[in-house]
Amino acid sequence: MNNKISITQFFIWLFTSCLFLIPAYTANAQTVSSNSTVKTSYLSLKDGRSLSKQEFNALTTRISKLFKKDYDFASSQYQDWTYYKGNLKVNSDFLNSTEYILVDGDLIVEGLYDDQVESMLFVLGNMQAENVFSEYQFYVSGNLTVSGVISATDDQTHFEVGKQITTKILIDNQRNIEYKSLKAELAIFSEKSTELELLEAARRFVPELYFENFNYEGDFSNVAVDSIKDYEFTELPDHLTLLKLIQNKTSIFREKIAMPASSLQKDLANASVVSSKNQLIKNTENKQLDPLVLMVYAARNDLPDQAVINLIQKKNSLVLDLLARNPDLKVKFFAEIAALSPDTVYLLINHRNVNKAFTDSIVKHSNPEYRKVATWSDNLTPLQIESLALDSSIMVRQFLFARIEFEPSQKIIDENIKINDETLLLNLIYNNINFTKAHYEQLASHPNLKIRTAIATNLTSKNLFARYKNLSPAERLVLLRKLSLDPNIQLMAIALRGLSAKEQELALAQLSGNLNSSPSNKTALLFNLLPYLNSKKIAIEIIESQNEKLIHNLANNKWLSEDIQTQLIESYFKKVSNQNKKLSHEQKTSLNSMMQSLLEDEKVFPSVLEKISTFCFNHLTPPDFCEELSNQTLSSQTLKQFSSIKNADLKAKMYREIDSQPYATKTDLVNVIAVEEFSYAKSFKKMFSSSDDDFWIALSELDLQNNLSVAAVNVHTPLQALKKLEKSSANLEDELLRNPIYPVQLKQKLMLKDNQYVDIKELSTDFYTDVINLKIKTGYALSKSVKEDISSILMKRNMMKQFQ
Repeated sequence: MNNKISITQFFIWLFTSCLFLIPAYTANAQTVSSNSTVKTSYLSLKDGRSLSKQEFNALTTRISKLFKKDYDFASSQYQDWTYYKGNLKVNSDFLNSTEYILVDGDLIVEGLYDDQVESMLFVLGNMQAENVFSEYQFYVSGNLTVSGVISATDDQTHFEVGKQITTKILIDNQRNIEYKSLKAELAIFSEKSTELELLEAARRFVPELYFENFNYEGDFSNVAVDSIKDYEFTELPDHLTLLKLIQNKTSIFREKIAMPASSLQKDLANASVVSSKNQLIKNTENKQLDPLVLMVYAARNDLPDQAVINLIQKKNSLVLDLLARNPDLKVKFFAEIAALSPDTVYLLINHRNVNKAFTDSIVKHSNPEYRKVATWSDNLTPLQIESLALDSSIMVRQFLFARIEFEPSQKIIDENIKINDETLLLNLIYNNINFTKAHYEQLASHPNLKIRTAIATNLTSKNLFARYKNLSPAERLVLLRKLSLDPNIQLMAIALRGLSAKEQELALAQLSGNLNSSPSNKTALLFNLLPYLNSKKIAIEIIESQNEKLIHNLANNKWLSEDIQTQLIESYFKKVSNQNKKLSHEQKTSLNSMMQSLLEDEKVFPSVLEKISTFCFNHLTPPDFCEELSNQTLSSQTLKQFSSIKNADLKAKMYREIDSQPYATKTDLVNVIAVEEFSYAKSFKKMFSSSDDDFWIALSELDLQNNLSVAAVNVHTPLQALKKLEKSSANLEDELLRNPIYPVQLKQKLMLKDNQYVDIKELSTDFYTDVINLKIKTGYALSKSVKEDISSILMKRNMMKQFQ
């Protein structure tokens, strides 16, 4: 047989084979084409643009056809909108802080959507997200697909979806969500959901969502709780708590859904009503109880010990936390709960039933995290504080010094200075009055600027003035002089605060004469020093320089002398009267702010106050700072000017405050608007017809707090009536201390009686020093705030003496 083929036969075979291959190739090509995916391009949040007026008008017409609810677009301008032409994809949570957004396509959020401001969102396509939280305007023309929860609240705004909503759980809290169809495992509505439907949500969501519902509803042993509504399981899941869980990346759904809602309802009801001790023990032994039910039991205050043991043995962190919060938990359970849940230690360490033994066990715990929490105890003994102050963990020491203000012993100071940890040293320095001269010298030479600055602040703190235990005034000044030579301008200014006027002047002169020092250094030093300046010479130079920023800072100085205050306001009056047309808005604002600073803290001298009042009263449109006058204690001369106030609003404001002014007359009081608003106006006017003394005596005897306060502060009230007011139950100490005619001796008694430490001009510095050093005994131990008040008074007087 001849196996050879002819050339003709070969070409016929080849042609035929190709005919068979063509369909196969075509089919394969079609397969490849069908399997290839077309990549969709997405916009990001940064790709938004503004709209033209024509685009805006066209889009609003289109929107009105897509949605049922009409939105009033007239409330916004076309320039306000952020527009996305195409599909927008957010590769994270979308915490919307943009007021108006329009997506002309699909919106895909790979996380949470939450409208955090009063916003409006229009999506002219479909939207996808993990969770959607909305309180404001929300519109999607297509489908809304959410893998987790939709929570919509606020009945004043619209939530509309043109097609289908698909979600796991929908929560409609008075929002009246609009949609064409809904596909959800559970939908609950504030207006129509049943108790079982709401409990259905409770069995699906994690118990943490309901933790805040537990508020100890009273004594279970005496008062029956009517229903589980006391624990709000029949309310909608809280919108903000649910949002907080999601933002903290906490799972909001249980891994395993709880028992049927009807069974959960029954168990919750049993846990929420009065039961016998045996029944409570039996109920809490049940191993099938849902955590929500266990949490209800943990919040009860009538549990027998065995029931508490049963709950502890569940080892559920939420249950343990609620037990620790329970005000009736016995101390014998503290250690076991703390061991199972370190997070409860903070609650137990300040529990009302806590004892020294438990606190001691935490102070000496092997885990430094426990010892750190011990520093939050409000009842640490000196020995426990010392133990924590010398703890092997620097972290524990840091927390102790940051948390508790105490007077450390020399041993504690020495041991902690050795460690040389910045955070620890800064906390140790703060408000410490037990440093010796050697301690201060060591820290004042520290290479760390923050440490040196903290020491300078300590030495110039008004709260510590006259309280240093191991440092004399002379040693303090030596240290401040050394710190005032520091190359750091900020630190130099702090140190100079506590020095005399001459030393402040010398420091500024040396800085000016130093060739290596720039003019900006002197300005910076002045700016930081002016609120604490003691030098009258420098103050005058600042006023004459007309530097508004420096003058403003000078006005913050609480110790300005009367003549300096006078020069300050006269420079203001000169500017606004002679150069009013030349002043810019910024200059006027700056000058106004300067005057407001001067009027703060009632530190203005009466003569200066009268000049300011005259200026304000003579203007139809007085500057804003004139409003501050109503907070000042006005002189009798100032009150006489009231009738001449040209601005009606200012006059009304001043009159509303007149009852707190010591020099107000009975005519002033009868005429003020505030008096006529009270129901006793008629009897008040009847009092007005009586003699002056009878009027003020009658006022002091009216059983109304407002009238008693007016009488107590006023110079026209007879002394005998003031003495009676001191003994009333109306707590009028503040008013009596402000009364100029109330005798100093009686004010001293008031101060010693109720620790009402205010700056009384007639009292000597020795009186305050003796009180703070306990040479004059008070009825109570001096509190921290009282010591600070007295120290502030002493420092103020010292600075006033230095201001020469």
